[in-house]
Amino acid sequence: MKLTRLAVAAGLAACCLSPAAGQAAGNLSPVLVLMMRDSSVDSPPADICYFPPGNPPYDQEATLHCHDVKSAVGSYGFLSVHVGDAENGFLGLPFGVEAMAQPVTFVEFVPCPGFMLLLSEAGMPSAILVISTAGCRQPREAVGYLKYVCSGTSATYFDIRPNADLGHNKVINCDRSYDEGTAVGMGAQWGGAQTLLCEYVWLGVEATTWGGTKAMFR
Repeated sequence: MKLTRLAVAAGLAACCLSPAAGQAAGNLSPVLVLMMRDSSVDSPPADICYFPPGNPPYDQEATLHCHDVKSAVGSYGFLSVHVGDAENGFLGLPFGVEAMAQPVTFVEFVPCPGFMLLLSEAGMPSAILVISTAGCRQPREAVGYLKYVCSGTSATYFDIRPNADLGHNKVINCDRSYDEGTAVGMGAQWGGAQTLLCEYVWLGVEATTWGGTKAMFR
């Protein structure tokens, strides 16, 4: 049976937007960002659900891998979705993704470990709603990734859009409310000469040793 938009909103409210005493505050200006990976095989990169550590490993910023080549016609593109600049963590995200310029074939969306994909009325990739099943999450964790197949090697551009069921893409914070200041980053590019400037995003402190923590303040 098809889920109505009202049922989606009601389920979201019951799952995540009910009062949560004692939880952390929301985030001032979280930013939604994309990372693009090309693969000649139908297998995502091992680190697709997690930003790899910086150099040194307690670095609090990461450069997005927002562009990749199309290795060949028929290659796979893995587009991971991240919430950056979320200083107090997050619980979930409603969003959609639009592909522009050279057409590509959307295959599926896969939630990362500890996240659950909820049903949508409009369908994916225009309406994707992901909720944490393991409490408050940190910005180094991707909510999931979209898989595409290309039919040509020229550039395809991807942007985050409002979730078609809910009409917005606001981060669900650990206080179980929407972050009204949610912004959208530059997007991603697959194939063609790179025309996007990949961004830096704040990811939070990487878990590390006491020696590494002390080194941050030298």
